[in-house]
Amino acid sequence: MVCSPSHNFSGKTSSKERKLHSRTYTMITMVNILQLVRDHWGLTLVPIGFVVGCYFDRRNDEKLSLFRNKSKLYHRELKPGEEVTWR
Repeated sequence: MVCSPSHNFSGKTSSKERKLHSRTYTMITMVNILQLVRDHWGLTLVPIGFVVGCYFDRRNDEKLSLFRNKSKLYHRELKPGEEVTWR
């Protein structure tokens, strides 16, 4: 499918034709992106999965650090100058 505007005899295109060709070009671009992902899914989806996994890992670490002092293991008060035990 070639995306070239059709011209009338005056050499000008109507606004309807321009909208149609703009939509067609957008659809062709979307199809090309989907084709690229389908052909090279390992190169596209694996890094995305890694980034999402890192995000959830850091989010879970932050959540656990909020509740660290409430656990029975770390429940006692620290002595003045004593280091935290959960490092």
